[in-house]
Amino acid sequence: YFIANISRIAKKSGISVGSFYQYFDDLNDLFMYIFSKIEQRKMAYIKTAVSEVKEDSFEACIRAMYAGGIRFVKDEPDSFTVMNVVNSVM
Repeated sequence: YFIANISRIAKKSGISVGSFYQYFDDLNDLFMYIFSKIEQRKMAYIKTAVSEVKEDSFEACIRAMYAGGIRFVKDEPDSFTVMNVVNSVM
């Protein structure tokens, strides 16, 4: 995040800098977009875990939410790292 550069991102993506700005206002906008996509995937893990709860208790739902979050971290460690970086600068 701290060394990111729009020109370098555009070049590695095979697009022009102008095309970058068709999709994003600035670098922060790109990172917020990435963060929101990661959040959506994390929430999908949590929702799936909660939907699998057999007992009807608040405690079981909370346990399932944590389990879903942990499953997300295990399955998508890079996404988890990105979330931590974004959260640390916000």
